[in-house]
Amino acid sequence: GPSEGGMDEDDLTWMAGGDKSPVTPARALASSNRKSGYADDEPLDVRVQIELEGGWKDCSTEEMRAICQQLAKGELVFQIHARGQNYKIDFSGPEGGGQQINISTGKRRRLRILDAREEEAVPEEDVAV
Repeated sequence: GPSEGGMDEDDLTWMAGGDKSPVTPARALASSNRKSGYADDEPLDVRVQIELEGGWKDCSTEEMRAICQQLAKGELVFQIHARGQNYKIDFSGPEGGGQQINISTGKRRRLRILDAREEEAVPEEDVAV
């Protein structure tokens, strides 16, 4: 596995924030090398939720894993296949939320990423100033 020990330089750059866009949960995932694989037996440490008519609902584990695998590779815009449909996932927006677009129907829904242990959204910025 990856070498144990402190964080490497790449982790520190996103945590510092710098002048770049705010560190959103999706960008933090995309920038961290910790979860490069999201192996199929590995517990996910985030939840991905989708906004439906009745409010926010967890996506399926299959979808969460597919999304996390892409984000961990640094992809913020990508496609996944779920429930027999192809979806475009877009986490490139500056506000940090994501969108899921059904490629065949064009239907858009909002996505968000929560810490697996949290009920509310992960704070947009919890970087010390």
